[in-house]
Amino acid sequence: MNRTPEQRARDLEKQREWERRSSENRRAKARQRGASNGALRRTPMQRGKKINAVNAKRRKAERERAYGPKARRDWLTSEPCATCGAEPWEGAPSQQSHITTDGTGRKADADKLIAQCDPCHRAFHAAGSAAAFEEARGLAPGTLAEMAADTDRRYRDTL
Repeated sequence: MNRTPEQRARDLEKQREWERRSSENRRAKARQRGASNGALRRTPMQRGKKINAVNAKRRKAERERAYGPKARRDWLTSEPCATCGAEPWEGAPSQQSHITTDGTGRKADADKLIAQCDPCHRAFHAAGSAAAFEEARGLAPGTLAEMAADTDRRYRDTL
């Protein structure tokens, strides 16, 4: 929609007026609550009080579930990249990459991990999903799941 310069100027003026009134309303409400300078009043933190201490046992158990035992993590970082075959070296070990999630805010179990080099891992996150990554790399659908199953099988063979 083409707007004339006068219409654009009038819209800009309306926007500025709305922002000014909103700001004045926020200050007035803050003054009503007792803030003298118009700022929002906040409850001060209590000193010496711990903030949501995390249960160390639960954190360790969650890490074990998501990444496996330390021996598995070390083994996986020494594996070549599952998507491009790049070998790890001392300055850049392979990264552990979850190919799926277990829902909102929860990492998948350790059997859904593959080893990836840094560029592939970044590309995987940039793609947003395993299916998009597979499509971008020209891999058949489900290839990453097969790689994860193969990785899990190879690790279990080392035990």
